[in-house]
Amino acid sequence: MSSAFFDKVRWEAIGLILCLCLLPAGVTSAAEAAKAPPIKEWQKTLDGMEIRLQVADITDEELQDLRDKAQTIREALGPAKSIAEEHADVVRRDLEALGPPPGAGELPEAPGLRTKRQHLMDLVALAEASGKETELIRSRLDRVVDGIKARRRDRFAEEILTRVISPLNPLLWTQAIPDGISLLS
Repeated sequence: MSSAFFDKVRWEAIGLILCLCLLPAGVTSAAEAAKAPPIKEWQKTLDGMEIRLQVADITDEELQDLRDKAQTIREALGPAKSIAEEHADVVRRDLEALGPPPGAGELPEAPGLRTKRQHLMDLVALAEASGKETELIRSRLDRVVDGIKARRRDRFAEEILTRVISPLNPLLWTQAIPDGISLLS
């Protein structure tokens, strides 16, 4: 083999070493920048909200409380999804910096580099999964909010359509006049 081949391999090895030395700093900052959203907490809250919404004797105050909780989660979902997408993009760029993995018939990748590549691919998968989880929570949240609206709408319709004694009914006045006179006496 010629010395040109060894020179090429040596420069590629130096490049890989530099890449491995610089890569952990990028991965660490990306991992720190993307703090995981409280998905499990949101799911638990939604589970409780769905159960509470099924109770027949839920009050208007409780419905309003459920609506407020839903709004709080909804406000946090937007940033959580964008943070997950940004994190996935940062890690993808780090993965692209490694270049494509060696193909069949090429020299195998160094074990440390292979481990780093796998770690980066795992981070991308986790970030994408977090984004998909936020979409799932948004879908559940929409159903809960629709349920709250339906309950309030049904209550309003029931109150409006409930028959009451008309104040113009003469029977009401025949009962009310003696009661009013006795109160004034």
